[in-house]
Amino acid sequence: MTGTAAPPLPDAWIDALGQAVLLFGREAEGGPPVVRRVNAAAARLWGVPQERAAGRPLLEVVRRHTLETLAERGGELELEMAGRTLRCVATRAGEGTLGALIVEDVTEHRRREAELREAAAVLSHEFRTPVAGLRGVLEALEYDLPPELARKFVSQGLQEVERLGRLVEDLAVG
Repeated sequence: MTGTAAPPLPDAWIDALGQAVLLFGREAEGGPPVVRRVNAAAARLWGVPQERAAGRPLLEVVRRHTLETLAERGGELELEMAGRTLRCVATRAGEGTLGALIVEDVTEHRRREAELREAAAVLSHEFRTPVAGLRGVLEALEYDLPPELARKFVSQGLQEVERLGRLVEDLAVG
């Protein structure tokens, strides 16, 4: 064996990530963050080939002061960009260490959350109607009613119970 250094480990794993990852550092103390590496997802997101991104100021690559500020301060935020919702997380570059800006498209996740909230609101309304009917029937039955009127209230209550049963069955099937 000669005294040569081992070759650097391949970093193809970073290109396999679904999130956009941009690694950055600083050329000088207090200087702007400079891109060291972007993965394939980041190159697609910002439309900058990996080989052109390296060595450029972070702002030139991401083209958003919001993201540059996030990278400088560290932290997390959601950003609307071109009709997409992006979750952005940044770790700051320290002396001799790289910072990272990680961007994940959460548009579909947010859409599904909104659909679930809407479905829950519809279900809540659908269940509230027969429950309110049953409450009214039971409250009326607390009073001393003529037998014919009491039977009518019981019949209405049974209809509401059947309606609730159908709702539960629809939930179990659907």
